[in-house]
Amino acid sequence: ALIFLLWFIEGNFKSKINKIIENKAVLAFILLFFLYAVGLLWTTDLQNGLYILSKGHYLLLTPVIYTAISNEKEKVVAIKSFIGGLICSVFASYLLYFNILKFNALTSSTHTLVHYGYYSIYLSFTIFYLLNSFKKMTVLLLVIFMTINLFFIQYSRAGQLAFFVLIILFMIKRCGIKGMLYGIILVCLLLT
Repeated sequence: ALIFLLWFIEGNFKSKINKIIENKAVLAFILLFFLYAVGLLWTTDLQNGLYILSKGHYLLLTPVIYTAISNEKEKVVAIKSFIGGLICSVFASYLLYFNILKFNALTSSTHTLVHYGYYSIYLSFTIFYLLNSFKKMTVLLLVIFMTINLFFIQYSRAGQLAFFVLIILFMIKRCGIKGMLYGIILVCLLLT
């Protein structure tokens, strides 16, 4: 609520709307939320539909955050903060898994401080980001620890599927069209 309020007080809506319209990814998040809302018109379970819509309200934060971060320095700080937070979450996940840390009843079965479904998708995208910015051996170690966490500690199929799709995209980015073949071979090896 505070983010929305400050965004509204800041003003400059014409520029913000133009920026949102220019970005197809941000438009996709808005469209997805409105599809949830329109879907309520033909649902047979309105209570569950409203529950799904309430879970999807975070999608509306996407255009707000996208327009709030206005320069490259802020983008870099936001990305580094996200990655730093995720690294802390991975560390906590290992502590929970090995029973060194006890947080609540939920963490004993999921080994994460947030919902494992969201966490695993964030983990997949972070692995993809780190692979693309690979410069040092420590980054490779982080990717290995995160991948082990994704497949052996968290059991979220959505995050694992995202990982496989992103591996193929990574290989295409690195090796061109041949990368798709390499990516598919790599995914098959990993699945085996």
